[in-house]
Amino acid sequence: LLRLATRDRGTLRLRDLSQSDLARMIGASRESVSRAIGRWERDGAVISGQRSVEIRDETALQRIMKG
Repeated sequence: LLRLATRDRGTLRLRDLSQSDLARMIGASRESVSRAIGRWERDGAVISGQRSVEIRDETALQRIMKG
């Protein structure tokens, strides 16, 4: 998400990209992508919408990436 997002008025966003598109890009199922985004949304790191994701906490996603 961080690599694909663009900054729009100070906010990182992905637009016009479905969960299916993301899943194909990373070789995962759409369901797995949906669960991960849902978990990150509950944690306050992202807000998802129809074909968009707004990154609310860039630092939290960076921590997730480092595992």
